Amino acid sequence: MAEVRLENELRTVLRLLAARTSGELVVSGLAQEADLNRATTSTYVGLLQALYLVTSLPAWSTNHTTRAKRRSKSVLVDSGLAADLVGAGEADFAATADGRIADALFETFVITEVCKQAGWSERAVDLHHFRDRDGAEIDLIVADRRTGQFAGVEIKLTSTPTARHARTLATFRDVHPDRFTVGIVLHAGQRVLPLGDRLWAVPVGTLWRADPAP
Repeated sequence: MAEVRLENELRTVLRLLAARTSGELVVSGLAQEADLNRATTSTYVGLLQALYLVTSLPAWSTNHTTRAKRRSKSVLVDSGLAADLVGAGEADFAATADGRIADALFETFVITEVCKQAGWSERAVDLHHFRDRDGAEIDLIVADRRTGQFAGVEIKLTSTPTARHARTLATFRDVHPDRFTVGIVLHAGQRVLPLGDRLWAVPVGTLWRADPAP
């Protein structure tokens, strides 16, 4: 499938991508940590994508968001595999943990589930992420390919979502009032909560509901 001379190099790149899952892909930084040249690293990333082990979430922007960065977000397609590769266990999800690994794995899990649903949905959509040069970001943007309308999704590993979690979604709503349909904070709690105009906190379990959430 590709000229992979050293299997260990490919495994190293995969482990490093697992440690960076749901983060922006900076090939030069990845190559430096893997102790490989940039071209080889880029080839290995492409191979892992071709093998459906890693997927890429392109950056989203319009003419109104000229400050947007253009880097894609790299996501392992299996959050369980990502957890194993970084050695994450139950302690990493405990209340006393720093939360960085758990947050990234939770976001990875949600993004890959939405990718699956987008694959069989009757509505043609494109999936993106957004981050500007000031650090404001939206984890996932689901854009209707035909109409250009979009929904924003923030993914938060918390059981107590607040309006603070929807701050960037609210800004997007105000900047794009006609194209913005809804902003959702997917969380680990149990309740659906209103967070403002067209903004909702929604339990992650609603991803699998056949009936509309209350």
